[in-house]
Parts: sequence; C-alpha cells; structure tokens
Amino acid sequence: MSLNPLHIKLPGGNVDIKGSVKAQKELFDIHLEGLVKNFDYGIIARRIDPKTDMHGKISFKFDLNSLANTPDSLMNNANGFIGFAAWPKAFQANLIDLWAVSLADAVLPKFMNKDNSVLNCVAGGFNVKNGNMTQRDLLLDTSRIQVHGAFDASYKNRDFSLYLSPKSKRAQIFSLQTPVEVNGSFEKFHFGVPLSAILETSVRFTTSPVVAPLQWLFEKPIAANGSAECQRIWQGKP
Repeated sequence: MSLNPLHIKLPGGNVDIKGSVKAQKELFDIHLEGLVKNFDYGIIARRIDPKTDMHGKISFKFDLNSLANTPDSLMNNANGFIGFAAWPKAFQANLIDLWAVSLADAVLPKFMNKDNSVLNCVAGGFNVKNGNMTQRDLLLDTSRIQVHGAFDASYKNRDFSLYLSPKSKRAQIFSLQTPVEVNGSFEKFHFGVPLSAILETSVRFTTSPVVAPLQWLFEKPIAANGSAECQRIWQGKP
C-alpha cells in the first residue's frame, strides 16, 4: 500500500504526508514522510478549550523507516530524521497530553522566570536509529539567552536524558548560567544539576569580572532573535 501524497487542509494550515506499507512475514515495512509549515496550533487548542489563549506557529518534518506490526510500536525500530520548531505566543501544556509538551512546560520556567525573557523559538533536529533518538541540533532561544541541549531517548525503554546549557546573548559579570540535567521516563522525569556543572558555573562566576569585558570587546553578540537558526534546525540543514 502506498500513499503519495496526502494533502490535508486544516484551519491552522496544511499537512503533507507520504508513505508506504509493505507486508512481510511477521512485521510491516513502513516508510513515512511528513511536512507541516507554520501551522497555527491556537485554532486546535481553542477547539479543545474555547477559553484558552494558547497560540503560536509550529513547523514539523519527519522522514522515517520502521519495521512494526502496530502503530504503537512504530518508533521502537524507527530510523530517520525528525525536526520541529515552534514560535509560541502563549503556552498551556496541560491542554495537550504529550510527554514532550509536558517536558517543555517543566523546562521553560527554569530559563525565563528570573529575567523576564521573551521566548523567541524552540527547535530540535533529531537523528533516529533503531528506535533511539539523539539530537543533531537542539535550541531554545529567548530575548536574553540561548540554551543548547544534548538529548538522548529510547522509544523501546521509554526513557530519556537531556542536558541543557544556557548562554547569555551578551557577556555579563557575575552571571550564573547554570546548566540543567533532566532524565527519567516519558511519564515521569526529574531535574538535577550535575557536579561538573556546579564547578563550571563557579569558575565562570568568579572569573567573569575579567572575562566579560574582554568578550564585550572581541566577541560578536548572539542575534537578538534566533528564528533563522530555528528554521535551519527543523529543516535538517547543516
């Protein structure tokens, strides 16, 4: 069976899907491709809860091959690429019951509440091999900092680990910028600060009165809005 292509027009935007399924002795050989550009997810959110102000744009891309016998086991043996980027304007995680959305809801306040940052975009590009997903690029961009991440997840075991390292867009004196580690299962995870991150933060904090002025002179500040970088990441471009 092949599907080439399927175009779905929704109020928030269009969804394009291609795919094929080939029957084997025990499993199905499945290939799926999908593309969503600048989808307004606020329309769907308001259909779930008419009172929500959740809205924004999301782009999504995937190209996956897998051997599976049920939709639930599709990702257990998957190989390929998944990319996404979101430009949230208002966020309400408990409206959508997905583990990745719950993770985002837990992570975002760690980097935004203290300095009144404005979230520009979030993007990830992930390589998938035999059901294991690792980041090609992972970025959280705000008006004041950029957060880069290292991510590893297993769909077979339904667990993951995530290391997030923030960096101010302009060098600052006595800025902590402490990395955060998140790990656990898709259903239940916890935060921590590794010992190495504490030592690194202590050294940076102590030396910042010397290092920061040199960075002001010789380093180019990070762009105020990283949307172009988010676009590159979700499309899987180098």
